[in-house]
Amino acid sequence: MNEMEIFAAVVEAGSFSKAGERLNVSKSFISKKISKLEDELKVKLIQRSTRSLNLTEAGTLFYQHAKTILEGANAAYEAMADMQGKVKGRLRVTMAPGLARQLTAVITSLLAEHPELTISLETEQRQVDIVNEGFDLAFRSANLNDSNLIARQITSLTTSLVATPGYLAKHGTPKTPDDLTQHNCCTYTNNKRLQQLIFIKHDKPTLVEVNGNLVTNDSQVILQSVLSGTHMMMLPDYMIEDYLVSGELVRCLPDYHMAEHPLYAMYPDREYLPMKTKVFIETVKAYFSQQ
Repeated sequence: MNEMEIFAAVVEAGSFSKAGERLNVSKSFISKKISKLEDELKVKLIQRSTRSLNLTEAGTLFYQHAKTILEGANAAYEAMADMQGKVKGRLRVTMAPGLARQLTAVITSLLAEHPELTISLETEQRQVDIVNEGFDLAFRSANLNDSNLIARQITSLTTSLVATPGYLAKHGTPKTPDDLTQHNCCTYTNNKRLQQLIFIKHDKPTLVEVNGNLVTNDSQVILQSVLSGTHMMMLPDYMIEDYLVSGELVRCLPDYHMAEHPLYAMYPDREYLPMKTKVFIETVKAYFSQQ
């Protein structure tokens, strides 16, 4: 790992500590390498303070050239690995925390099958800037308006409105979507789309805006709050199948179905797609096709 790679990682991560976490090295190691690079170039690349990190004019110019060089070098290594039919190298992937937990067994199995592959998985609820933050691959269910990215649909995520038998015994079972305005629903932070539930019956959609006393950006927190008997809410079917089978959760409004949400694999538009990326996408796609 040379100083140029470390500098690019710092720029993309936005801080020394986050770059250290990404590269699995200490913050002090990062700092020493950046100082060494600045001494060699005889220019200041980064203006550092306790709260922020900003590139100097020289730093911006150096990063632009460094990024091109590193991308070219990575492409060369990937081309050689692909020619040999090997799945190897480092793959940076981002997805929502709930999806990552669901795919953990799939990912570890993939790593066991391809020991020369390293996956750097970062979970984010926000929409990351895939190109500028240095990701190879992202999984999203919406917001496909970036022309610099290729989007490939993996599956359509089905969802269900669920609650525990205890919650329904205490608060009553909703008979129509409009009844949900009288229920305590755990809702998603800063996502109006996920607070407005769409129920479909006889091809006629009904939109209901739900509310509750717990708001979070993590679907796993929503699942646990529903399992506790405190709330009811819509959740992806892949997260709740086992709980429905065991009877811990009950599907509400079964005469209605909910709008599906497509799940996309997204990656930067490039001349060719590395084998490691192809294999990861195909593995996730195969997992969902078996569900």
